Amino acid sequence: MEKQFDNVIVMFENEYYSDGGKSPKFKGKLTVNGVDKEFAVWPKEKDGKTFYSGKISEPFVKSAPQNNNDLHSKAGKSFVEKTYKEDPMPDSDLPF
Repeated sequence: MEKQFDNVIVMFENEYYSDGGKSPKFKGKLTVNGVDKEFAVWPKEKDGKTFYSGKISEPFVKSAPQNNNDLHSKAGKSFVEKTYKEDPMPDSDLPF
């Protein structure tokens, strides 16, 4: 059984953060009285001073696709077409 850490937070810098974007600068997890939660933190500025604002939410649960078509297509384009706009390894890069 995993050791329970009550009233403790774990925070990481968000690798997808961009200044001025909607992504939080920090995100993490916390446990309060045995209940797991997630949080996000954004830097703000007022009167020339930086402060941090945050939001606590329920843990994210990835939902399963509704049908087989959802796995392969979104808005008419396949996952592969969206992921690789060009050939990830052109023939010219092959060593043989």
